[in-house]
Amino acid sequence: MIVVIADDFTGAAELGGVALRYGLMAEVQSEFNAHVDVDADLVVVDADTRSCTAEEAARRAANVGELCREHAVERAFKKVDSVLRGQVIAELTALLGAWGKRRALLVPANPALGRVIVGGHYFINGQPLHETDFARDPEYPATTSEVLAILGSAGPWPIHILGPGEAMPERGILVGEATSDVDLATWARRLDDDTLPAGAAEFFAAFLRATGFRLGEGTSVGVKSAEYATALFVCGSTSSYSRSFCRRCEAHGIPVLRMPPGLFDVSSADRTNPQSPKLIREWADATVRALEVHPRVMVAIDQPLCREPGLPQILSGHLGKVVERVLNRRPVDHLFAEGGATAIALVRRFGWKRLKVRRELAPGVVCMQVEGMSGPLLTMKPGSYAWPDEVMSTQFHLLPFL
Repeated sequence: MIVVIADDFTGAAELGGVALRYGLMAEVQSEFNAHVDVDADLVVVDADTRSCTAEEAARRAANVGELCREHAVERAFKKVDSVLRGQVIAELTALLGAWGKRRALLVPANPALGRVIVGGHYFINGQPLHETDFARDPEYPATTSEVLAILGSAGPWPIHILGPGEAMPERGILVGEATSDVDLATWARRLDDDTLPAGAAEFFAAFLRATGFRLGEGTSVGVKSAEYATALFVCGSTSSYSRSFCRRCEAHGIPVLRMPPGLFDVSSADRTNPQSPKLIREWADATVRALEVHPRVMVAIDQPLCREPGLPQILSGHLGKVVERVLNRRPVDHLFAEGGATAIALVRRFGWKRLKVRRELAPGVVCMQVEGMSGPLLTMKPGSYAWPDEVMSTQFHLLPFL
């Protein structure tokens, strides 16, 4: 079995989709449980460290690492955010210590999405990272494109930026530059037992190929088109793409129920708003009424990016409460969740521990089914990724899976 340790739930689901693409049965776990009977070839664990302090992220990563070692996991991979948000160094150094390895090979680039590292700098579609939408990220705003500055210090572990043809030092955190799939394959072939592989989705695919896996015949497992009859979109991302997606939904006749402005008032000392329960109840009531006459409805934040610390988690919590209220009164066949904080808020609120990967609609857009439940299905994606055109089709719920 292969175990992947991810720092958020959408990243975990994304790699589960990649595994399915390569013919592997995959399961995503919100809490790693090595004692349950797992029939998957690959388990992706969401350590939920993206918003943690460095110390807490290191502790969580090390805990999962220790469990993997105790249960003799054959292969492991550390999933990191493709633009290096989160506590990347803290988690890598913790896992190096837990597994007794001498170096980590970190390749976060996703060249197919225009995300490359060259000359020690990170670019997205030719733009330096800090000149893109990621400069306005509410938790980790990009202030530079220099990879070493983004990563910060690794304490006693040296950090090296290497081109694909350069020799790998014996010890440290090695950041592999990559501008193409060929570069990713080059790095994957250089992995050995002393090296912890880490990176984004495209390097994980290269890791699978180097391990001997090949692209499978299809990207679906046991999902029927009838399970798309009703759908609730939950849009928790505040990226410019997400806000434009809300307007596209409205243009296609999908009602968009936006978060009431009063729920953004978290200025009190204890970060609470006494009006929140009433506003959430009214928001949920309006959503239920919309679902009674429309097969697809969206609940969304749809506000400009805000850097106030902790606000994304508060807003995602509001979304989770609304969705819970709605589903208690009006079950749906499918949930579509956008944004990592949104996805984990739903998973935690409903107590979903294990989810089987059923289909990859597009890279990063993954459909899952909760273990032991027939519905709802859950399809999620990172906020910075686009929904595929299939999702916007007015006949989406009638389209069969190939």
